[in-house]
Amino acid sequence: MVTMLEGESLMNDASGLIVFRFALAAITTGTFVFSQALTSFVILVVMGVVTGLAVAMIFYAIHRWLPTTTNIDIVLTFLTPYAMYSVAEEFNFSGVLAVVSGGLFLSARRHSFLTHRSRLQSVNVWQAVAFVLNAFVFMLIGLEFPVVIGNLGPQGLNAGIKYSLIIAFILIITRLASTYGALFFTMFISRYITTADSRPGWKAPLLFGWAGMRGVVSLAAALSIPVLLPSGDPFPNRSLILFITFSVILVTLVLQGLTLPLLIKKVNMADPDYTISFEQQKQLVRKKLSNLSLELLQGKYSKQLEDNGMLKSLKLKIEADMELLNDWKKGDNQTRADAFYHDYRTILADLMNEQRTLLKNLNKKEGINDDIIRQQLDLLDLEEEKLRQHFTNSEE
Repeated sequence: MVTMLEGESLMNDASGLIVFRFALAAITTGTFVFSQALTSFVILVVMGVVTGLAVAMIFYAIHRWLPTTTNIDIVLTFLTPYAMYSVAEEFNFSGVLAVVSGGLFLSARRHSFLTHRSRLQSVNVWQAVAFVLNAFVFMLIGLEFPVVIGNLGPQGLNAGIKYSLIIAFILIITRLASTYGALFFTMFISRYITTADSRPGWKAPLLFGWAGMRGVVSLAAALSIPVLLPSGDPFPNRSLILFITFSVILVTLVLQGLTLPLLIKKVNMADPDYTISFEQQKQLVRKKLSNLSLELLQGKYSKQLEDNGMLKSLKLKIEADMELLNDWKKGDNQTRADAFYHDYRTILADLMNEQRTLLKNLNKKEGINDDIIRQQLDLLDLEEEKLRQHFTNSEE
């Protein structure tokens, strides 16, 4: 469901901004021809996707065949979306769809052209940048809001609040109606064609419909409205549009955002895509990876395994991980497995903390290179993150 929502958000944002562009052009020029707009819409969408893929292939070649470093790879990930957007907009195509299509192309192939260091560091960099940009956007709302309210005046403010509540209500109801409309359409069309599920149930449309919060893209669209028309006159009701946009974002984020977790718990929808739990899926994947490693060591590298102490140690570690997975099974020994798991995490965390203390003390003595100390500290951080990822959902 999260994947569907994220994909829907990408396509809705892209198509919504294209429609917004036509609406803005109709207001600024005073003319609108539906047939021309429809043709232009198709061209914008198709050529936006084509442009994004073309630019993505260029950057793919740069990553793949030029001698880039981790820092250069990260810088290129920042340049890539701006290049896609700028090139598409230069030819009056959809820049947003160009970024979406090109980004999906590169994301699906990132393991073939990015090193493990580039992938690890770029994820951390992008998480920090995305957090800062999101915070900046909502700070911008707070800074701009008093100016917009001042431009409205007392009477305009009352009208703005009324329109905002009406539009927010209409958006919520319309989205719920569309999700349940998809449900009824699926039930109807299942009589004539084969569908994945002829009766999806009422829970998924409810959660899917209630998750339609508004956010950054709506704000960006509203702020892009010009202050003046080409004739030099003020853009009609610009401050009112900004106020309504800010208010609708606030209402949907607060109302739907705060109540969504409660609604998910109340509805208690079973996962329709997987027959086993998330934890069991994770165990299954880890077991398959461990089995594959043991098979390779005992088969392909059996000769090296006999003489190489490091490979023997690796084999023992994999076997120990397998034993831990075997202990962590649902059944009569669940209480015992829980105790083993708790002790394992507690003791390993204590070991890593003591190791960090030792490394810091070694760093104060002569003869120990700082780079070696930092490298070992980084390895401990990776080991701790690996431990957290392995058991991140077991306590939820």
